[in-house]
Amino acid sequence: MNDFFPIPFSGKRGDDGSLCSQGSGVAALERSGGKPKRQLGSTKFEFAITVAIFGVLGALLLVRLNAIQAEAERTEVDLTVRNMRVGIQLAIGER
Repeated sequence: MNDFFPIPFSGKRGDDGSLCSQGSGVAALERSGGKPKRQLGSTKFEFAITVAIFGVLGALLLVRLNAIQAEAERTEVDLTVRNMRVGIQLAIGER
């Protein structure tokens, strides 16, 4: 049996002219009286969960960026103090 078509075709055509496989397709839906249950988009709940996840990730990112900025400011102050010490030592040593 061909793997591309796991269900053999009956040779019948549906209302839209497409081939129908046995037990599925347009004819089977008409016999069962049901409509195909296909979800076209995401629900409001999924959207709310996505927004909440992005909000948490954004908050974590802001906290981390603030910590990095504070560390950079401390490093800047340390380097300034170190440069001032070296400058004073050079000024004293040149006398």
